[in-house]
Amino acid sequence: MSRPSPAQIRGIADFQNTYTWEVGFLRTPGALSGVISPFRFNLQCLSSELPKKVGQTSTIMMRGQQIFNPGIYSVSGQIRLTFLETVDAQVRDVIRLWEEACANKTGDFTALTGDLYLRTTDNQDRPNYEYLLLWAFFEDSDIQQLEGGNSEPMQPSITLRYTDYKSRKL
Repeated sequence: MSRPSPAQIRGIADFQNTYTWEVGFLRTPGALSGVISPFRFNLQCLSSELPKKVGQTSTIMMRGQQIFNPGIYSVSGQIRLTFLETVDAQVRDVIRLWEEACANKTGDFTALTGDLYLRTTDNQDRPNYEYLLLWAFFEDSDIQQLEGGNSEPMQPSITLRYTDYKSRKL
């Protein structure tokens, strides 16, 4: 097979933009109710990992041959999200309140956890795939320190734990 020409490469359909996300709460943790503005929070996610399941293949020996069967699949249960901060520090407020609620065990399990959706979008900002994270809660955060000579925007990150996820094509 020959290499494609520049004209053939330019003729390829739209590519997937891997850094544009919509993030939102379907079930907001009790600690964050009334604090978070869902529409602004959705627009600020810059990057993310994908939820995934890890499988353990089972090996069966039959007549001297190895036969591989699908085994048990378990959810990795961890995802890191990176956001773009604004001047009113809404993302840091959400991270701080969720962190304090989880650290102090404020309320029951449903008050500390939430259900989030992650939607990947194409380069026309149309959603094309959705992940629903179930029973997600705060685990870790990374908030940058301000530096006088640094003109880069603040990009706080948060690590979430979740019990399960569902995915679908939109």
